[in-house]
Amino acid sequence: MHQDPLIHIAELEALIRQQNIQLSLNSKTEAELRYALKQAENKATEHEQEAEELRSQLDKLSRMLFGSRSEKLQQQKTDLESKLDSLVQKNDEQVERENDPRLPVSSDRSRSILPVK
Repeated sequence: MHQDPLIHIAELEALIRQQNIQLSLNSKTEAELRYALKQAENKATEHEQEAEELRSQLDKLSRMLFGSRSEKLQQQKTDLESKLDSLVQKNDEQVERENDPRLPVSSDRSRSILPVK
């Protein structure tokens, strides 16, 4: 039952060669996997950067749109306030003239109401 030691050594050497080949393949596979992982990480980083850039552009556009609307609305508000102030002032002046006894009676005032002297 004892094998010839030389045959046993040859079988062990063949087994070692197979294991070395397997280790080499494993190393090659590991290197390929590491490379693929690195590329995937780089691509993910690029996508994150692109997404951040797009978010930044969207924020900028939103600010521009909001700012533009805001400025237009503010201008409209200012214009309306100015018109209102002008109208109120004209109305106040008209009331003062109509109630001022020193001024002649306007044509739109009733003739029956005369200022007291």
